Amino acid sequence: MVDSPSEVMIQDEQLESATHLGLLDLPTELILSILREVPNPTLQDCTRVSHLFNRLAVTVLLEKEGIRDPAQLCRLRLYTYPKKNTDINPLSALLASTTLQNFKHLTVQLSRTQHWPSALADGVRTLRQLHRLLMKLSSIDDFSLTLNILGTRPLDDAELKRSSAVLEDLLNTAVEKSCQGLKIANMGLPFSRCYAFSESSGKDNLVPTGGLLKTLRKRLKRQSISGAVKDNNNAMDNDTGRYERVGGRERVLFSCSPAALQNTKVKRLTIGTADMLFPPCSNWTFPMMKHSPITTFTLTLNWNGPLEKKVPEAEFSLTFARLVDSLPEVSGLYLIDGSVPTILSALPWMNQFGLLINLQFFIRSGTKIDERLTESLDSFSLDLPELHWLYGPHEIITFIFSHPVKLPRLRSVGLSFSYKTVGCPLDILSIAEILGNLRRRVQQSHPLVTFFVELEFDSNFFGIHSSLINGIPPELTEWEEELATLSRLTIVVPGPSMMTERFYPRILGCLTLFPGLTRLGLQTAPRLVELYPPLVIKRWILDGIKRRCPKLVDIHAYEEINLLPMPKEGA
Repeated sequence: MVDSPSEVMIQDEQLESATHLGLLDLPTELILSILREVPNPTLQDCTRVSHLFNRLAVTVLLEKEGIRDPAQLCRLRLYTYPKKNTDINPLSALLASTTLQNFKHLTVQLSRTQHWPSALADGVRTLRQLHRLLMKLSSIDDFSLTLNILGTRPLDDAELKRSSAVLEDLLNTAVEKSCQGLKIANMGLPFSRCYAFSESSGKDNLVPTGGLLKTLRKRLKRQSISGAVKDNNNAMDNDTGRYERVGGRERVLFSCSPAALQNTKVKRLTIGTADMLFPPCSNWTFPMMKHSPITTFTLTLNWNGPLEKKVPEAEFSLTFARLVDSLPEVSGLYLIDGSVPTILSALPWMNQFGLLINLQFFIRSGTKIDERLTESLDSFSLDLPELHWLYGPHEIITFIFSHPVKLPRLRSVGLSFSYKTVGCPLDILSIAEILGNLRRRVQQSHPLVTFFVELEFDSNFFGIHSSLINGIPPELTEWEEELATLSRLTIVVPGPSMMTERFYPRILGCLTLFPGLTRLGLQTAPRLVELYPPLVIKRWILDGIKRRCPKLVDIHAYEEINLLPMPKEGA
């Protein structure tokens, strides 16, 4: 059995040699300066010298990984093997710490590994180490895990048991530690090829207007009124007969521990990998959701829906029926990284989330909607009595309002325009025309609704006319008023590195089109995997933006929503 750091700690009074040298009598800042020159392996040894050296050595080790205040924001990029012999995994430093017991935000991303079973074994080893860290903590407010273990074949029984056991333990422990925000993202999980949906289970082919969902809603209402404990093993959660094992014989499935089900406090859940919705992970995911007070749910739709013929319609419908059943209290729903066809497949299910206040769609690209995609949605109508806020690509929002809607409390509509294609110019007239047509259509029945626009660019976008960059507005005649009266705009850039001299002129060019702005948002594109640092905007950029848009009241930069108040006039 391995002794804990506190058990092997050598107390200060026992350090005669250190005392003779006077190290413990030096100012803390001076000790830190000395430790910053010490090699990593020696620093790791220093964590066992004394409580003081433990705290300072761990501080220096984490500083080298860019972690300044781990208790508040700890971002770990882990490698399944050391990059150099002198490297110390930051997990080792955290495990050695005797003072860090609570984390506000813990974000972990594994390095991408593409070859296994050897890579799988390395990944399992690293996850076991991470599990040890979670076990020693008292609490975690927000936990984010990104896995990058890729593979090209199904796992055999031994591999599936080993990998699923460690991930199951890790997730259960995170929930047991009073985690309120949980995000599971990936660029590859080893489970996606282990089970295949059985086409013979067509009897489960659900439709959002069918009798089954009416039964579900009645059952959920009865549970809400009676306070009944949600059944962890009802038929909706049972994958037996729906999925066939591939690459092995044993049906290994995750399980949400009784302690996790009893103690869960998860309010914000992000599922950034479709694998969490299918076996073996789904047997953990859906029971956890049912027992959690989840109000905000983010889901990736990169698994492609039935309109693209990549996920069977029966499986797609079953998955959304289970989501409806498991999220009766959700008020904020964010569907990201999907294609237009997949979002269209999901649209009819939105009405089943009857308490939605905020509904947002994010797509991978600006695919146009054609008649082939909408043939099955002729009778579609968005009916959400509590919805206040609707955001999405202009193609999706226009499609929604081209059908009857029942949104009595709608207050704000956001339209996004994506310019990610090389050589694609900023289509000013198109933006104004779409905004104007939609405004007139919506405000006939919702006169109090306000609109805002989001422009998304990538690093290759140069389609801004020089006249706009120089502050000369175009002549738009009848559509000019639509842009001039817009008060809120968000500009999405590829990453923090784009907030530099290179991208700044293009931002100014965009702002020339919107002289009436009172609020401006600058943010990076919504991603589940990349650990971008917070978006920091230099003061000279803020000053230039303020000169271009004198009516601005505030600028906000989004990653962990940092508000950047503008200076008062004359200050």
